[in-house]
Amino acid sequence: MMLVVEYAFYRLYKFALRTERHWGRGGAPVWIAIFTLSILFFFNLFSALIIYKSLTKDSILPDTLNPIVGIITALILYVLGYYLFDYNKKHLKIEKSFDVISESKKKIYNILFWLYIIITLSVMFIIIIIIIIPMNIVPAMSR
Repeated sequence: MMLVVEYAFYRLYKFALRTERHWGRGGAPVWIAIFTLSILFFFNLFSALIIYKSLTKDSILPDTLNPIVGIITALILYVLGYYLFDYNKKHLKIEKSFDVISESKKKIYNILFWLYIIITLSVMFIIIIIIIIPMNIVPAMSR
């Protein structure tokens, strides 16, 4: 499991590095990769909780959530990402380990990485359309 997470971080980190070189701004690629991965994990956690609630009609979470809960959850994921990828410059070790793998393995890892991204975003989109909107979980916007 950790290999998959590390490769996802590696791909996001390399993309952030290329973007930084292209645009010429110091955006701290390691932080961008950690932030992006934290958002994806937050989507996964949120999706799992909503699917659980819709299948069992039982909720782990209360019906109304304070936005602070979401912020705290995101911060916990971000701090976890820091310890997994940036603490003691682990991102450099991860980069070296994936830079040397064969092209055939990279193709397989890339396919799995893109499948993860597509599935995560698709599930999130489907949950919003099919489950959240009909359940009126999202409050109506006031004018």
